Amino acid sequence: MIPFEVTKYVARGALSKKIEVDVKGQILELKETVNGMTESLGVFVDKVTRWGGTKYGRREDLEEAVSLDREALLLQPAPHPERSSSLNHIAIALWTRFNKYGRREDLEQAI
Repeated sequence: MIPFEVTKYVARGALSKKIEVDVKGQILELKETVNGMTESLGVFVDKVTRWGGTKYGRREDLEEAVSLDREALLLQPAPHPERSSSLNHIAIALWTRFNKYGRREDLEQAI
């Protein structure tokens, strides 16, 4: 798909769409960035749908999510291209846990 079409689909919630044109240089970087952002947003939506967006999520699921996100972060040192995505994931898990259980330290860590 071409970039303009993909952004329209993503704005409507179709997070499986990707830019699939043969490009080079800065446009290639833009393509990879948009595709990566779309994938990260899909992961976020999946997490929220699974346990964060409902009041019936199990505490064990949240604890496991925080633990796994912390492990993933340790495997991605500062220059790693996916580190920002891991930081985002752990912030979401901590924010969700704060909203469900009111642990102030979760909010502080999420920020």
